[in-house]
Amino acid sequence: MRFLAPALLLLCLVPAWAGDERTGVECGLYAIVDLDDAGALAVYDGLRKGLELAQMPRVCREDLEPSAAVLATFLKGLPAAEARPVFAIGEQVSARLAEAETKHARVLALERYTIKGVPLRALPEAESACVVYADLPVRRVGTVVHSLSGMAKARVALAIDAEKSGTKADRALSAFLEAAALLRLAAQPETRGVAPPAAVLHLRFGVGEQRLSFAAALARARALKAPLISDDRARFGQGAVVTLVAHHDLVGRATAETALRLRKDPTTRLLPRAVPGMEVWVDLAAADAQGLKVPLPFIARADKLRRGASRAPVPKKGSPR
Repeated sequence: MRFLAPALLLLCLVPAWAGDERTGVECGLYAIVDLDDAGALAVYDGLRKGLELAQMPRVCREDLEPSAAVLATFLKGLPAAEARPVFAIGEQVSARLAEAETKHARVLALERYTIKGVPLRALPEAESACVVYADLPVRRVGTVVHSLSGMAKARVALAIDAEKSGTKADRALSAFLEAAALLRLAAQPETRGVAPPAAVLHLRFGVGEQRLSFAAALARARALKAPLISDDRARFGQGAVVTLVAHHDLVGRATAETALRLRKDPTTRLLPRAVPGMEVWVDLAAADAQGLKVPLPFIARADKLRRGASRAPVPKKGSPR
């Protein structure tokens, strides 16, 4: 019987986070989320929890098409601002909401690769808009590739269509590779006599590049016999050997804190807030399927691990071997 009360309490709490069921619940805040971005959805979960801890009004997710016309109609239909911000989570909706005309404060949550703390892609600038972003250090990406490959001068292939990406994107990508201490593989997969790259990077640089589809990137990685590295948490378990994941939950909590500060002083002008941190998720099953070997020290330092069928248990961080 002593376990019955906690169990009943847990059952009562589960529906609150099971989705956006609004039956009998008034939405005091609204969030527009890039639904095709698993990271944005994770940020939204962190936002909901953060707002609840701060005892602020409940936030509800609006599943809207990220177009200017749709957002304009939605914003006009909102109640009076009353110092309550509208949240945009993800790159597409953040860009649209930053441009939209509204009396509501706007809090934008997104991700940025940074070089010495400076975003590789500029942050949105708009009146009454506050920005919270996951700070993904470019140098950390280079460290991951070097540790994975064991090479001091690692060469990588970029999963982009170079012809469609343009000169501006190419300059930004060159800056990325230089900051990461990586070299770019210029040859095509079918070129003979070229050593395979240390990795194929399927990353959302956000500098105007034309990315290949994940399926095309995975096919290229297999043709090159190189591990695929992605920064989309939804791709973990789908073929990427390494997935680089921002601290999305912390970004959501920081976004909630920003809303709390706006509530206390609606006139305050908040500087962009960076939430640093990047986790490394390793999929040994994907590596095994491609006949790739992942160094044991790299495996031991992984933040999350998906084991292959034939793999022995890996010691946890800090445990004796």
